[in-house]
Amino acid sequence: MVRKEQPKFIKSHTIARVRLATSGPVPLEKFDTIPQLGRFTLRDEGKTIAEGTVLRYKPYSTDAQKAVAKAVASASKQLETVTVSDKNKELVFDMETGKTADAKAKMQGIAEGDENEGSDGKN
Repeated sequence: MVRKEQPKFIKSHTIARVRLATSGPVPLEKFDTIPQLGRFTLRDEGKTIAEGTVLRYKPYSTDAQKAVAKAVASASKQLETVTVSDKNKELVFDMETGKTADAKAKMQGIAEGDENEGSDGKN
């Protein structure tokens, strides 16, 4: 017999169906489909407080999917603007700003004086 209650807590070694909500997207799948992505463990202060399998899930909001699609579109547009002559240049990607820029010129070496020059200007 199954009782449908909404308890405030669950004791140890008790089986229950629970509904969880996360603050962000989490990679998971139904246990029946892909068992490796269908298991989860809840931890609190370094201790395991629950473990279980995913029976069903509600996909993350489409706003996040739209934001990812927009970022991919802008990145591909940025890559399209690179001309053929620019492809030979080295580019540096700034992870903080998300922009690419030309790499600074590398130093070939330290410029030194002529080897034949003496301190008095004579050979």
